[in-house]
This record gives sequence, C-alpha cells and structure tokens, in this order.
Amino acid sequence: MRVIGIVLGVVLAIALGGVAYFGLFASVEAERGRTGAYRLVYKDLTGPYDQVAATMDELYFELLDQGVETRRGFGLYFDNPEEVPAAELRSRVGCVVEPEAWAALDSVRDQFQVMDYPDVEAVVARFPYRGSASIMFGAMKVYPKLAQALGTRPAGGPALEVYDLDLRSIFYAMPLEDVGLVPPARP
Repeated sequence: MRVIGIVLGVVLAIALGGVAYFGLFASVEAERGRTGAYRLVYKDLTGPYDQVAATMDELYFELLDQGVETRRGFGLYFDNPEEVPAAELRSRVGCVVEPEAWAALDSVRDQFQVMDYPDVEAVVARFPYRGSASIMFGAMKVYPKLAQALGTRPAGGPALEVYDLDLRSIFYAMPLEDVGLVPPARP
C-alpha cells in the first residue's frame, strides 16, 4: 500500500509540474496598451480553432520556401467559441512578417494574402508560451481577464493572439478602436 501511495505522489508531482510549466498557475494582468502595426500573411479558416496551428505551420513553410523567414505566428479570432458552433468559427491565421523581411515578401506577394494590421489602442495581456498546452491554458486564463478589462465596452475587432517564439510568449489583444477587418464569410 505504501508503494502505491509513493507512486501516486510521484505521478501527481509530475502532473502538477507539467501543468505549471505550461502556465496553468501563471498570473495574468490585462491592461490598456497598444498593438500593431503588423504586416500579416494569412489564410482564412472556418471551423474549429484547433485547426489553426496546422494552417499556421503550413503557411510558415510556404513562406520559408519563398525565402521569407518569420518568427511569430498570429491568429485573429472573429467568433466566441462559447456562442458559435465549432464548425462555424471564423479565424484568420498566419505569420507576422518583420520589416527586415518585407523586401523578400514583396517579391512573392502575389502568391499570398497579405494585410497590414493597424497600430491601435487595445486591452492587452501576455502569457508564457511553452508548447500547445500553453495555448489552451492561456485561452482559459487570459480571455476572462480581457473581458473583465473591457467591461461593457465592445471590442473594435477580433481577438488577436501573437505567438512569439523568441520571447516564448503569447500576446493577446482586444482592440478598443475599429480595426476595419471584415470577417471571412461563413460557408
């Protein structure tokens, strides 16, 4: 019986360590700040948000094949998954192209969908990025804080998430100004 208790204790310690590593216990502060200006290469998606990572990776490699290197991915999420069926969720996902790669992008721009996301005031937050579990824990912890900071004020556009590999963090933003984005049409 004692061996079982030790084994269960070790398993519990490992599980708690794992979820702590991916950010479950990270504190989140939502505050007013700025977001943008970003040059984005993207694809529009309709369907469950769990499709986002595969599409982002696909676009990253398509850009890399064309000589455009990126270090940050992004997602623009137009719908609340608590209110819209998964099959109807709309998102725009892809890669942030840094200014030093704009010339390389310009030479292949006609092969991709490209947009500039404006510099706007927003409610923003950061969360550690240590793998796909961090994305799930971040969504669970950050969006309630963003909603609380927004209060009754409507957002000026879709939720923005920027996945920064160098900083190992996820940047979240709910714009307070109209960003002028038209969501993808539902099929």
